[in-house]
Amino acid sequence: MKNSIRRKLLTFMCGLVAFVVVSSFLINSFFLERFYIYSQGQTLVRSMNSINQIYNSGSGDIELELIRIQASQGLQLIVFNSNLEIRYISWQDAVNLGFGRQRIIGGPDLRAFVNDQASPQYEISRNYDERLRMEYLDLVGALDDGSYVLLRKPVQTITDGVDVANRFLLLTGAFSLLVSIFISLRLSTWIAKPIRAVTDIA
Repeated sequence: MKNSIRRKLLTFMCGLVAFVVVSSFLINSFFLERFYIYSQGQTLVRSMNSINQIYNSGSGDIELELIRIQASQGLQLIVFNSNLEIRYISWQDAVNLGFGRQRIIGGPDLRAFVNDQASPQYEISRNYDERLRMEYLDLVGALDDGSYVLLRKPVQTITDGVDVANRFLLLTGAFSLLVSIFISLRLSTWIAKPIRAVTDIA
């Protein structure tokens, strides 16, 4: 009787923990990357709005503020006018992005966005850079002063975050499974004691 109770309780608790861990892992594998991409897209939009406010205010050190946005968000950033003439770009981004007069290598078509009168305030797209062999999440948008901004974030930094989250989930799941085994053994012993006592009396 004691072994039967212990075995059933152990099976139930381990099965429950395993079900939760496996379900969470599958949900993360299928949906977490999409959620991260969506969240990073919203981050790009917020960064564009911050840049818009910086240029609208016209006060302070604009270049320093742009550098601060790049550093805090891990972005590549270009501000340009309707003639695709650069107003701001860091020298690292100039090298990495291969900025040309018509388009960025592996990036969105800036000229098409500028010339399209029906373009929305911004567009977000995923683009693959053949030269760097990297995929980017790009935002190209229009600022209030007539300038345009391009924000880029490597997709790999997003997918790496998903991989880390999944690995952490598996580690915590394994730890939870061990804890559940220990608790179920202790709990089954505690439950079985009065039952055993009653059996012995009978």
